Amino acid sequence: MIKQKQSEFEILLDYWIANQHNYMPFTWLRGRSFSDAFVICLGAGPWLYGRRKTVQGLVLGKLKSRDISELDPQEISSWYPLKWQNQFLCHAVTVLHQNDQSFDEYCSYVSNFQSKNIKELADFVGSGYRPKVISLFCRDSLGIPSFPIDRHVKRRLIALGLPPDETKMINLCKLCGLDPSKVATVFVRTASNMDNPDWSINS
Repeated sequence: MIKQKQSEFEILLDYWIANQHNYMPFTWLRGRSFSDAFVICLGAGPWLYGRRKTVQGLVLGKLKSRDISELDPQEISSWYPLKWQNQFLCHAVTVLHQNDQSFDEYCSYVSNFQSKNIKELADFVGSGYRPKVISLFCRDSLGIPSFPIDRHVKRRLIALGLPPDETKMINLCKLCGLDPSKVATVFVRTASNMDNPDWSINS
């Protein structure tokens, strides 16, 4: 008897049922302001733990607990090692200046009144795609349903026959009646032993 191929719906549900005990929310940004969390997430570049922690720590020191709307684009043009990181931050700051809006106000608006679509944040940093670092910010600071996909999660998704695409995974999770952010967290916990540096503080 030929076994019928499982649908993506069934694969995801089976994976969640088998691995949901691994769910534990990420608390690495607990107590941090939106601005702190944003520059930390931008610093979660394609590096190992030690390098990321160094980059994030240096940028936090430069921010000095300010709202990013208080920054001068010239001041921040070389805060990060990678060009795209500086471009994202500069674009975000420029948008806030143009709208005469603080980052706290912007994040409250997106969290509470928007359709909770990550594309809003991607547009905000001037990106034509949904960068993993923005998805991290959405998941762990804004609480917006997201599905960050790093190389480890991507490999696991492909091995299971699931789409290595954030939008498709978010929609599939919703179709299954699952919280995309929780499912994404389980995938990280089971696909990689690498965690983010802990920048949490007592709030």
